[in-house]
Amino acid sequence: MGSKEVKYYRGCARTCRNHSKALRSNRQVAIDKKEKLETAKSKITSKLSQVSSQKSTLSNLNNVNTGEFSGARQTKYQGKMSSALQKLSTYKTTENQNVTTINNKIAELESKITSLTSQINSWDQQALMYDRMAAGSM
Repeated sequence: MGSKEVKYYRGCARTCRNHSKALRSNRQVAIDKKEKLETAKSKITSKLSQVSSQKSTLSNLNNVNTGEFSGARQTKYQGKMSSALQKLSTYKTTENQNVTTINNKIAELESKITSLTSQINSWDQQALMYDRMAAGSM
């Protein structure tokens, strides 16, 4: 009878390890996604810094005394500067929203990784328990 029990417990341990292995694979996929998002976030943050600098420079240029310009030239200059500043503002707003979305996704992935790690530990502990039961049944 001990032989059947040993075989049964070893089968249970193998099943637990298979579940653990599948979860490890899923966890690695989540870790890889998180790393890609963190890289993208870093690039976007760097671009946002550059855009802020450009916007500041354009604002300074826009505030320069345009007294040397008159009529249509002044209107055209102010229109182009306003348009450029508006485009930079829109771009910055969009990219800030993208950073927020990325942060939310990273938080979601961190939660998933934590959950998967907990499940992996549970399956590993169950496998060890079945190994001990198999050893005790010999």
